[in-house]
Amino acid sequence: MGLPAWSGGVYVARERKIFLPGQNVTQSLFTLEHTFRHELAHLFLQAYLQTVPIPRWYHEGFAEYVSQGNLTLEDGRRLANAIWGKNLLLLADIDSLNELPASRARLAYVESLSAFLFLLKQLGGAANLPAFHKTVKQQGWDQALTRHLQMDAIDFEIKWYHWLEAEYRWFIFTNLDFWLWVLAVLGSIGIYYQIRRRNKKRLAEWEAQERYQFPVTPPWRTEEDEWDNRPPKK
Repeated sequence: MGLPAWSGGVYVARERKIFLPGQNVTQSLFTLEHTFRHELAHLFLQAYLQTVPIPRWYHEGFAEYVSQGNLTLEDGRRLANAIWGKNLLLLADIDSLNELPASRARLAYVESLSAFLFLLKQLGGAANLPAFHKTVKQQGWDQALTRHLQMDAIDFEIKWYHWLEAEYRWFIFTNLDFWLWVLAVLGSIGIYYQIRRRNKKRLAEWEAQERYQFPVTPPWRTEEDEWDNRPPKK
């Protein structure tokens, strides 16, 4: 069927069947449940909208919402890493999801869910989702965005990105790798100043020892000067 190696399952619309790669049968029940919920959500959306085209990110975001709910802490970290690393996927890039390597594919799913949650927030909650889907079915995706969100696809992506930065950028501080990096930098700075302080102390000790062993007599002083300046007898 030509599934990518990282795929957990696939819904084939023309056959209305869910297929699981053989290796996934041995996975945990939790993982299997997540996969089935995800693929069933695809089935529902396709059955309702029929041939009406919608973005791949919405399909995946809706399926992730049905199977998972909100973003997890690990999802937040993944988004934060992508934001700080400036390697977020464009929503249009998610159309080529099956061609992405595993790590980028996982980011694509997380971004899809985050974009769906942002859309849900703009709609005013899940209670308004059926009306949105009805408009998509009757008038198309672009018209539904304009009618329900008062924005086009470009405006939506820009506002989603700004929301993503505001909500998830700080998740970098929950990343263990980030704190290990901070500790490594602080440790290097501490070692540098410790070595510098020790070297300055050692240099001062050497100078004091040199002055003690080799006292310097000013060249203009003579033995007569030393005799004349001797302390008076009592």
